[in-house]
Amino acid sequence: MLCKNALVVDDSLTARTVLKHQLNEFDVIVESACDGSHALELLRNLTPDVIFLDHIMPGLNGFEVLQQLKKNQSTRGIPVVMYTSQAAPQYTSEAKSLGAIGVIPKAVSTEQLMLVLDKAELYQLEAVNADQHTLSEKTDATLSSQPIPAPLQDEALQEESAEPLKTSAGAAKEPIKITEDDIRKEAAQRLTNQPNPPAKTFSLGGALAASILVLLVIAQGYMLVKDRQQQQVIASLHQQVLQQEQLLLDTQETLASEQKRIETEHRELTEATWRQVQFVVDILLDQIEQG
Repeated sequence: MLCKNALVVDDSLTARTVLKHQLNEFDVIVESACDGSHALELLRNLTPDVIFLDHIMPGLNGFEVLQQLKKNQSTRGIPVVMYTSQAAPQYTSEAKSLGAIGVIPKAVSTEQLMLVLDKAELYQLEAVNADQHTLSEKTDATLSSQPIPAPLQDEALQEESAEPLKTSAGAAKEPIKITEDDIRKEAAQRLTNQPNPPAKTFSLGGALAASILVLLVIAQGYMLVKDRQQQQVIASLHQQVLQQEQLLLDTQETLASEQKRIETEHRELTEATWRQVQFVVDILLDQIEQG
């Protein structure tokens, strides 16, 4: 369970104590505030996993505190549950429109409390998932704006032009005889005088940009994997919430049916008792008349 810490805001010490005891059974550590102003002051240095907020309190009421929580960047992501005796459907609708994830009564059952804690956990995971989507969008923007390093180009090798053979003026009139040894000597001289080709060099800026690009791609892939895992967890939790809601509805229907049966039995028993009393009275009256 992600909900390890809770803040209970209620001007009633009894209500705070009862809810704290119930939350402790789920291993949830509880901090308390006696009114809305005290809660806002605590939240400057406290970040609970869920807030249980009473409605009718001195000073700021529950809806006013809820509005301030959702306006503040540091507290807007904390799931808030209204903990109040208000039970009208219109109140629940208004509370959810202001940002509350649910409404529970002061006499909350263990099943209802478990259900609302699961909703708070689901709310937290969806908030984390939304933050990761935002981070992924920022990463995509960074990748699109990152300059792609230019491909490294090899410097062209330039061949030296062969120098013409120098001959003396007197020998110009005679035909030049080129032997096999002359050809070998000239080839060896050219190889000796040939400059070494320039080595391939990497630009420091290009290598750094390539490294950053690789790291960003790896980070984006990691976030996509984590996003899939969290999507699966969210779907599983959502299914659990639906199952618990259905179980709660079935329990309520069973209780209603049992209550109706008890009322019927009570009515039948009462009618049978009155019939017996009437029978005894009739016998007594007959005896009195005969006597």
